[in-house]
Amino acid sequence: MLWVNKDVEAEQVRIESPDLTAAVIRLPERRIFIALVYIEGGDASALDNAYDHLRKAIIKVRRGSGTVVDIMIIGDFNRYNQLWGGDDVSSARQGEADPIIDLMNKFGLSSLLKRGTKT
Repeated sequence: MLWVNKDVEAEQVRIESPDLTAAVIRLPERRIFIALVYIEGGDASALDNAYDHLRKAIIKVRRGSGTVVDIMIIGDFNRYNQLWGGDDVSSARQGEADPIIDLMNKFGLSSLLKRGTKT
C-alpha cells in the first residue's frame, strides 16, 4: 500500500507484481519515482523478478518524463549483505543480495542507513 498526501500530484506506476507498488510524484522541476518492495526470503527468482520489474519501470518513467527523475526504493528484500548488515552478516550469506546491489549501482542509489544498522 502506498499513501500519498492528497495535495501532492502523484500517479501510480503500473507494475505487474503483487509485491511491488510504485508511483511518480510530480514536483515543478522534477519527478520522484517511489517504489515499495517485498521479496519473500529464500526465493531467488522472486528477487530476480522484482529487479527486472523495477528496472523496466524506472527506465519507462525516466524516458517519458522530460525532466529529472529521482528514485526512492523502500522495501523488505529479505536478503543479507555486509554493505547494510555490517560484520554480523555471515560470509555464507554474502552474494545473495547481488541483484539489489546491481540495481543500486545502475541507478546511483545509496542506503540512508549506516552500515550495520539492524532493520
